[in-house]
Amino acid sequence: MLEDAERGSLTAPVAPAPRKIRLFGLDFDDLTQVGLVDRLGEAIRERRSCWVVTVNVNLLCIAERDPGIRKLIGRANVITADGMPIVWMSRLKGRRLQARVTGSDLLPLLAVRAAAARWRLFLCGGAPGVAERAAEHLGQLAPGVQVVGTASPTFASDAVVTEPSANQQLIAAIRAAEPDVLIVALGAPKQERWIRHHFDTGALAVPVAVGVGASLDFLAGTQHRAPAWMRRSGLEWVHRALTQPKRLGPRYARDALTFARVAGRELLRPRATRVAS
Repeated sequence: MLEDAERGSLTAPVAPAPRKIRLFGLDFDDLTQVGLVDRLGEAIRERRSCWVVTVNVNLLCIAERDPGIRKLIGRANVITADGMPIVWMSRLKGRRLQARVTGSDLLPLLAVRAAAARWRLFLCGGAPGVAERAAEHLGQLAPGVQVVGTASPTFASDAVVTEPSANQQLIAAIRAAEPDVLIVALGAPKQERWIRHHFDTGALAVPVAVGVGASLDFLAGTQHRAPAWMRRSGLEWVHRALTQPKRLGPRYARDALTFARVAGRELLRPRATRVAS
Protein backbone atom coordinates (compact mmCIF):
# COMPACT_ATOMS: atom_id res chain seq x y z
CA MET A 1 0.00 0.00 0.00
CA LEU A 2 1.17 3.54 -0.64
CA GLU A 3 2.15 5.57 2.37
CA ASP A 4 -0.69 7.56 3.91
CA ALA A 5 0.93 10.85 2.89
CA GLU A 6 1.06 9.68 -0.71
CA ARG A 7 -2.43 8.21 -0.70
CA GLY A 8 -3.98 11.38 0.73
CA SER A 9 -7.60 12.10 -0.10
CA LEU A 10 -9.36 12.23 -3.45
CA THR A 11 -9.56 15.69 -4.95
CA ALA A 12 -10.48 17.07 -8.36
CA PRO A 13 -10.49 14.84 -11.46
CA VAL A 14 -7.15 14.14 -13.09
CA ALA A 15 -6.12 16.77 -15.65
CA PRO A 16 -6.94 15.84 -19.24
CA ALA A 17 -4.23 14.54 -21.55
CA PRO A 18 -2.50 17.24 -23.62
CA ARG A 19 -3.73 15.69 -26.88
CA LYS A 20 -7.32 14.79 -27.65
CA ILE A 21 -8.91 14.05 -31.00
CA ARG A 22 -12.60 14.60 -31.58
CA LEU A 23 -14.35 11.85 -33.48
CA PHE A 24 -17.97 10.69 -33.47
CA GLY A 25 -18.81 13.48 -31.05
CA LEU A 26 -16.33 12.26 -28.41
CA ASP A 27 -12.89 13.53 -27.39
CA PHE A 28 -10.52 10.57 -27.62
CA ASP A 29 -7.26 10.70 -25.69
CA ASP A 30 -4.32 10.15 -28.02
CA LEU A 31 -2.52 7.53 -25.94
CA THR A 32 -0.70 4.23 -26.23
CA GLN A 33 -1.31 1.35 -23.80
CA VAL A 34 1.82 2.34 -21.87
CA GLY A 35 0.76 5.98 -21.94
CA LEU A 36 -2.56 5.04 -20.37
CA VAL A 37 -0.81 3.19 -17.55
CA ASP A 38 1.35 6.27 -17.01
CA ARG A 39 -1.77 8.42 -16.70
CA LEU A 40 -3.27 6.04 -14.18
CA GLY A 41 -0.05 6.25 -12.20
CA GLU A 42 -0.35 10.05 -12.11
CA ALA A 43 -3.90 9.79 -10.80
CA ILE A 44 -2.87 7.34 -8.10
CA ARG A 45 0.12 9.41 -6.97
CA GLU A 46 -1.96 12.60 -6.85
CA ARG A 47 -5.02 10.82 -5.37
CA ARG A 48 -7.21 12.31 -8.10
CA SER A 49 -10.29 10.53 -9.40
CA CYS A 50 -9.82 9.15 -12.92
CA TRP A 51 -12.54 7.28 -14.77
CA VAL A 52 -11.43 5.55 -17.97
CA VAL A 53 -13.82 4.50 -20.74
CA THR A 54 -12.49 2.31 -23.55
CA VAL A 55 -14.87 2.94 -26.45
CA ASN A 56 -15.29 0.09 -28.91
CA VAL A 57 -17.66 0.02 -31.88
CA ASN A 58 -20.43 -1.53 -29.79
CA LEU A 59 -20.31 1.21 -27.16
CA LEU A 60 -20.08 3.84 -29.90
CA CYS A 61 -23.25 2.40 -31.47
CA ILE A 62 -25.01 2.29 -28.11
CA ALA A 63 -24.15 5.96 -27.67
CA GLU A 64 -25.54 6.69 -31.14
CA ARG A 65 -28.85 5.08 -30.23
CA ASP A 66 -28.97 6.58 -26.73
CA PRO A 67 -27.88 10.24 -26.40
CA GLY A 68 -27.87 9.83 -22.63
CA ILE A 69 -25.08 7.28 -22.90
CA ARG A 70 -23.12 9.60 -25.21
CA LYS A 71 -23.42 12.37 -22.63
CA LEU A 72 -22.37 9.96 -19.88
CA ILE A 73 -19.26 8.81 -21.77
CA GLY A 74 -18.35 12.42 -22.45
CA ARG A 75 -17.92 12.93 -18.70
CA ALA A 76 -15.09 10.38 -18.49
CA ASN A 77 -11.64 11.65 -17.56
CA VAL A 78 -9.98 9.47 -20.20
CA ILE A 79 -11.58 8.07 -23.38
CA THR A 80 -9.61 5.62 -25.50
CA ALA A 81 -10.29 4.03 -28.87
CA ASP A 82 -10.90 0.34 -28.22
CA GLY A 83 -11.62 -0.54 -31.83
CA MET A 84 -9.59 -0.47 -35.03
CA PRO A 85 -12.45 1.12 -37.03
CA ILE A 86 -12.20 4.15 -34.74
CA VAL A 87 -8.43 4.32 -35.25
CA TRP A 88 -8.88 3.98 -39.01
CA MET A 89 -11.40 6.80 -39.03
CA SER A 90 -8.90 9.04 -37.23
CA ARG A 91 -6.43 8.35 -40.05
CA LEU A 92 -9.00 9.08 -42.74
CA LYS A 93 -9.76 12.36 -41.00
CA GLY A 94 -6.09 13.31 -40.98
CA ARG A 95 -5.50 13.16 -37.21
CA ARG A 96 -4.03 9.79 -36.39
CA LEU A 97 -4.65 8.23 -33.03
CA GLN A 98 -1.42 6.54 -32.02
CA ALA A 99 -2.95 3.18 -31.23
CA ARG A 100 -5.93 1.11 -30.29
CA VAL A 101 -6.05 1.11 -26.48
CA THR A 102 -8.11 -1.67 -24.96
CA GLY A 103 -9.12 -2.83 -21.52
CA SER A 104 -7.99 -6.37 -22.29
CA ASP A 105 -4.47 -5.26 -23.26
CA LEU A 106 -4.35 -2.86 -20.33
CA LEU A 107 -4.70 -5.44 -17.57
CA PRO A 108 -1.39 -7.33 -18.00
CA LEU A 109 0.56 -4.06 -18.31
CA LEU A 110 -1.30 -2.63 -15.33
CA ALA A 111 -0.54 -5.70 -13.24
CA VAL A 112 3.19 -5.48 -13.94
CA ARG A 113 3.27 -1.77 -13.06
CA ALA A 114 1.06 -2.36 -10.02
CA ALA A 115 3.41 -5.04 -8.70
CA ALA A 116 6.38 -2.69 -8.99
CA ALA A 117 4.59 0.37 -7.58
CA ARG A 118 2.55 -1.57 -4.99
CA TRP A 119 -0.77 -0.38 -6.35
CA ARG A 120 -3.76 -2.22 -4.96
CA LEU A 121 -6.25 -3.71 -7.44
CA PHE A 122 -9.88 -4.77 -7.02
CA LEU A 123 -11.56 -6.90 -9.69
CA CYS A 124 -15.33 -6.59 -10.01
CA GLY A 125 -17.43 -8.48 -12.52
CA GLY A 126 -17.92 -11.70 -14.40
CA ALA A 127 -19.76 -14.82 -13.34
CA PRO A 128 -19.01 -16.33 -9.92
CA GLY A 129 -15.38 -17.40 -9.78
CA VAL A 130 -14.25 -15.44 -12.85
CA ALA A 131 -12.70 -12.51 -10.94
CA GLU A 132 -10.85 -14.92 -8.64
CA ARG A 133 -9.43 -16.86 -11.59
CA ALA A 134 -8.48 -13.62 -13.32
CA ALA A 135 -6.68 -12.53 -10.15
CA GLU A 136 -4.73 -15.78 -10.10
CA HIS A 137 -3.68 -15.26 -13.71
CA LEU A 138 -2.57 -11.69 -13.01
CA GLY A 139 -0.50 -13.06 -10.12
CA GLN A 140 1.25 -15.41 -12.54
CA LEU A 141 1.88 -12.58 -15.01
CA ALA A 142 3.08 -10.17 -12.34
CA PRO A 143 4.34 -11.91 -9.19
CA GLY A 144 3.71 -9.74 -6.16
CA VAL A 145 0.73 -7.88 -7.60
CA GLN A 146 -1.77 -7.00 -4.87
CA VAL A 147 -5.32 -7.96 -5.80
CA VAL A 148 -7.00 -6.87 -2.59
CA GLY A 149 -10.52 -7.95 -3.48
CA THR A 150 -12.79 -9.58 -6.01
CA ALA A 151 -16.54 -9.55 -6.52
CA SER A 152 -19.07 -10.99 -8.96
CA PRO A 153 -22.16 -8.84 -8.49
CA THR A 154 -25.46 -9.74 -10.07
CA PHE A 155 -28.23 -7.27 -10.73
CA ALA A 156 -31.82 -8.26 -11.38
CA SER A 157 -32.00 -5.78 -14.26
CA ASP A 158 -30.14 -2.82 -15.73
CA ALA A 159 -32.63 -0.58 -13.96
CA VAL A 160 -31.36 -1.57 -10.50
CA VAL A 161 -27.63 -1.34 -11.24
CA THR A 162 -27.34 1.94 -9.34
CA GLU A 163 -29.88 1.29 -6.58
CA PRO A 164 -28.34 1.55 -3.08
CA SER A 165 -29.99 -1.66 -1.87
CA ALA A 166 -28.42 -3.65 -4.70
CA ASN A 167 -24.95 -2.21 -4.07
CA GLN A 168 -24.61 -1.86 -0.31
CA GLN A 169 -22.47 -4.95 0.30
CA LEU A 170 -20.40 -4.46 -2.86
CA ILE A 171 -19.55 -0.84 -2.10
CA ALA A 172 -18.73 -1.74 1.51
CA ALA A 173 -16.33 -4.45 0.31
CA ILE A 174 -14.59 -2.09 -2.12
CA ARG A 175 -14.22 0.65 0.49
CA ALA A 176 -12.87 -1.82 3.05
CA ALA A 177 -10.26 -3.10 0.56
CA GLU A 178 -8.98 0.43 -0.20
CA PRO A 179 -7.90 -0.26 -3.78
CA ASP A 180 -5.98 2.18 -5.94
CA VAL A 181 -7.51 0.78 -9.13
CA LEU A 182 -11.01 -0.64 -9.52
CA ILE A 183 -11.49 -2.88 -12.56
CA VAL A 184 -15.19 -3.16 -13.48
CA ALA A 185 -16.35 -5.85 -15.91
CA LEU A 186 -20.13 -5.55 -16.00
CA GLY A 187 -20.46 -5.03 -19.74
CA ALA A 188 -21.30 -1.81 -21.57
CA PRO A 189 -23.06 0.44 -20.83
CA LYS A 190 -23.91 -1.05 -17.42
CA GLN A 191 -20.35 -0.66 -16.13
CA GLU A 192 -20.20 2.97 -17.29
CA ARG A 193 -23.46 3.79 -15.54
CA TRP A 194 -22.31 2.01 -12.40
CA ILE A 195 -18.93 3.73 -12.19
CA ARG A 196 -20.22 7.23 -12.94
CA HIS A 197 -23.09 6.95 -10.46
CA HIS A 198 -20.87 5.83 -7.61
CA PHE A 199 -18.22 8.43 -8.35
CA ASP A 200 -20.92 11.11 -8.36
CA THR A 201 -22.37 9.97 -5.04
CA GLY A 202 -18.95 9.78 -3.43
CA ALA A 203 -19.38 6.09 -2.67
CA LEU A 204 -16.23 5.12 -4.58
CA ALA A 205 -13.25 6.38 -2.61
CA VAL A 206 -10.84 5.04 -5.25
CA PRO A 207 -8.53 7.04 -7.53
CA VAL A 208 -8.93 4.98 -10.72
CA ALA A 209 -11.88 3.07 -12.16
CA VAL A 210 -11.80 1.36 -15.55
CA GLY A 211 -14.58 -0.48 -17.38
CA VAL A 212 -13.14 -3.51 -19.15
CA GLY A 213 -16.08 -5.49 -20.53
CA ALA A 214 -15.18 -9.15 -21.10
CA SER A 215 -11.52 -8.73 -20.12
CA LEU A 216 -11.80 -10.71 -16.87
CA ASP A 217 -13.34 -13.60 -18.81
CA PHE A 218 -10.40 -13.53 -21.21
CA LEU A 219 -7.94 -13.60 -18.30
CA ALA A 220 -9.83 -16.36 -16.53
CA GLY A 221 -10.03 -18.43 -19.71
CA THR A 222 -13.83 -18.63 -19.70
CA GLN A 223 -13.84 -16.84 -23.06
CA HIS A 224 -11.14 -16.95 -25.72
CA ARG A 225 -9.93 -13.75 -27.29
CA ALA A 226 -9.40 -13.46 -31.03
CA PRO A 227 -5.88 -14.10 -32.41
CA ALA A 228 -3.62 -11.07 -32.58
CA TRP A 229 -3.86 -10.82 -36.38
CA MET A 230 -7.65 -10.57 -36.18
CA ARG A 231 -7.41 -7.85 -33.53
CA ARG A 232 -4.95 -5.87 -35.68
CA SER A 233 -7.21 -6.28 -38.70
CA GLY A 234 -10.33 -5.06 -36.91
CA LEU A 235 -11.89 -8.55 -37.08
CA GLU A 236 -12.11 -9.33 -33.38
CA TRP A 237 -15.88 -8.93 -33.60
CA VAL A 238 -16.01 -11.73 -36.18
CA HIS A 239 -14.26 -14.09 -33.78
CA ARG A 240 -16.58 -13.17 -30.92
CA ALA A 241 -19.70 -13.49 -33.09
CA LEU A 242 -18.62 -16.96 -34.27
CA THR A 243 -17.84 -18.15 -30.74
CA GLN A 244 -21.04 -16.72 -29.23
CA PRO A 245 -23.47 -16.54 -32.17
CA LYS A 246 -26.76 -16.55 -30.24
CA ARG A 247 -25.73 -13.79 -27.84
CA LEU A 248 -23.51 -11.63 -30.03
CA GLY A 249 -24.66 -12.34 -33.59
CA PRO A 250 -27.76 -10.09 -33.47
CA ARG A 251 -25.82 -7.39 -31.61
CA TYR A 252 -23.09 -7.21 -34.20
CA ALA A 253 -25.57 -7.24 -37.07
CA ARG A 254 -27.37 -4.24 -35.60
CA ASP A 255 -24.09 -2.49 -34.80
CA ALA A 256 -22.86 -2.96 -38.38
CA LEU A 257 -25.83 -0.99 -39.68
CA THR A 258 -25.48 1.69 -37.01
CA PHE A 259 -21.73 2.08 -37.52
CA ALA A 260 -22.11 2.36 -41.29
CA ARG A 261 -24.44 5.29 -40.70
CA VAL A 262 -22.26 7.07 -38.13
CA ALA A 263 -19.07 6.45 -40.15
CA GLY A 264 -20.64 7.95 -43.26
CA ARG A 265 -21.78 10.98 -41.30
CA GLU A 266 -18.33 11.37 -39.74
CA LEU A 267 -16.63 11.32 -43.14
CA LEU A 268 -18.83 14.21 -44.28
CA ARG A 269 -17.84 16.37 -41.32
CA PRO A 270 -14.83 18.72 -41.39
CA ARG A 271 -11.48 17.07 -40.70
CA ALA A 272 -10.98 15.87 -37.15
CA THR A 273 -9.50 18.42 -34.81
CA ARG A 274 -7.14 18.15 -31.88
CA VAL A 275 -8.65 19.48 -28.70
CA ALA A 276 -6.23 21.53 -26.64
CA SER A 277 -5.99 20.79 -22.93
